[in-house]
Amino acid sequence: MLESSVGSQRSEFAYNTAIERVGDLGLRAALFRHTLLIVIAACLVVAADGGSGPLPWLPWVFVAIAALGAYVSMTTNWFQMTEVEPTNRVARLALEVTRSGRGEMLPADIAGWIEFASYWTLAVIGPYLLVDAAPAVRLVVLGSAMAYVASCLVAILTDPAFYNPHSGWSSPAAHRAVVLADSGRAIGGPVAALIAYLVCVPFASWPGDTELIATVLCAGLAGIQLRIREVDRIYSFGSVAARFAALDSRKEYGGAAHRLIGDPVRELEVALKNAGDGVPDEVHESFAYLSGGFSDYMALESRPDKDFAWPGLLEAYLERLAGRTKFHPELVLNTELSAVDQRIAHDVLHNLASNAVASGPTTGTMTVERDGAFVVVTSTDDGAPVHERSWMRADGGLQRLDRTLRRTLPRRNTPCGVRVVGTGEHGPKVIEARWRATEQQGTS
Repeated sequence: MLESSVGSQRSEFAYNTAIERVGDLGLRAALFRHTLLIVIAACLVVAADGGSGPLPWLPWVFVAIAALGAYVSMTTNWFQMTEVEPTNRVARLALEVTRSGRGEMLPADIAGWIEFASYWTLAVIGPYLLVDAAPAVRLVVLGSAMAYVASCLVAILTDPAFYNPHSGWSSPAAHRAVVLADSGRAIGGPVAALIAYLVCVPFASWPGDTELIATVLCAGLAGIQLRIREVDRIYSFGSVAARFAALDSRKEYGGAAHRLIGDPVRELEVALKNAGDGVPDEVHESFAYLSGGFSDYMALESRPDKDFAWPGLLEAYLERLAGRTKFHPELVLNTELSAVDQRIAHDVLHNLASNAVASGPTTGTMTVERDGAFVVVTSTDDGAPVHERSWMRADGGLQRLDRTLRRTLPRRNTPCGVRVVGTGEHGPKVIEARWRATEQQGTS
């Protein structure tokens, strides 16, 4: 998997936590921006009353656009948080668009794009459109505008899309976009502060000490970086804590499995041995599956990083086999399997690996692939040559496996079962097992 050079906390925990909190945090941020817009509008009115006449209409347009964006953001976040479908048409449309883009690196967020079109413009209202107003009024407008910009930038740069582990890695172009976005997060605060300073301070004719205050207000945008790092650290620590909690829970499951399953399995094994030849082969075969499955499950105790899902149990068994012998088989999966075929493939590969160990191999390859309507498993190793009769003897494991695979298809004359492709006398030893894929059974 491609990874970001910057290293956002792309984990399932971070993404799920961000999604869980996005409604509440988004609503709080939108209310904050809405309050700032009210402050800016009030200062514009004061400046107009104390100046040479009414202000131009342009700043009121941008205030109105920003107010619309804040309203849409409040409504969509409210309905996301309460999980109630909105009745307002504007809110319903915005919510549908937001949901359609959730989890993407550039989400289709109507409220976000509306506010993006207005917040930098609001930042220049104080310096440039209130030149005749009192310095205190201009500073209040500038400070409110900078806080509004900071709120919007924090909302954008801490968006859940940045924490989605599945977002943006599908192609090299998408990977570059993700790296660029992460790079922006890494320097977002200082860059925003620099832009604000260049836009609002040097050319705005601030009198006396007022310019220093304006510079400090603009430099305050660098604090965005602290907020971004704080969020990342929270998710990072949360991910670590979640992993430790999962490991502790897994240890408890393991202990319970030993008590509730392991002890009865061992007692049953002793009973079957004491019973001698009076036990049918089918019972021994079923017990072998039970014992092998439990053994595979417990093999994951030493590999908590392995998933239980396919092929986790099989990989754990092969690694344990490699630790006990010199056999280090490579597992190659060249096809997607249904849940039933995964279980069959697990049993087949488990059986083939167990039988391969008897010939003393050191390396080998175990491949799963499709051949038309069939699933084909091939085991290749460099062990000592074998005779097909000895491997396919009537009471042997491969013969029982062959019968099991043939039972998966009711019709005759079908290439289904186990066969020895290469005995190892003039090359590698190759054993092949095939069966009709479960979704293909019953078809011609």
